[in-house]
Amino acid sequence: MHDRRVPGKHSNIDHLFVGAAGVFVIDAKHYKNAEVSVERSGGLFAPTVETLKVKGRTRNALVTAMQGQRDVVAHTLAGTAADGAPVKPVLCFVGAVLPMREKNRRVGDVRLCGLKGLARLVSEEGPWDEGRRLDIARALADRLPSMTQGS
Repeated sequence: MHDRRVPGKHSNIDHLFVGAAGVFVIDAKHYKNAEVSVERSGGLFAPTVETLKVKGRTRNALVTAMQGQRDVVAHTLAGTAADGAPVKPVLCFVGAVLPMREKNRRVGDVRLCGLKGLARLVSEEGPWDEGRRLDIARALADRLPSMTQGS
């Protein structure tokens, strides 16, 4: 599902994908040839702080926005047959250069990937069969209407 309205707000969710392993909330960002990195500081005696950088600039607001979208989707599924389903936030960087190491393709619970990585991510094996995924997709479509259809 694409371009879904967030109830009570002027914002939207770019993409939702219901896969066998969960519901993927995907925000696509186009940064041609930009280097994406995750910096970590602290640890041992202090909390670890993770910072998303794009072209050397801090972009933690992207992570915060994705966590908010994840929460909206999880709240939307509350009270449905999909209550408690895993909701996985993903930042998909189109045209960017991502970190080589898998552990550096995550900030908190927000996954970072390119288009090929996105295809692998959403096709992960999981417990949901086609019927269950369709039920969840219908629940989401009913509760998060399209921003473009019917306008």
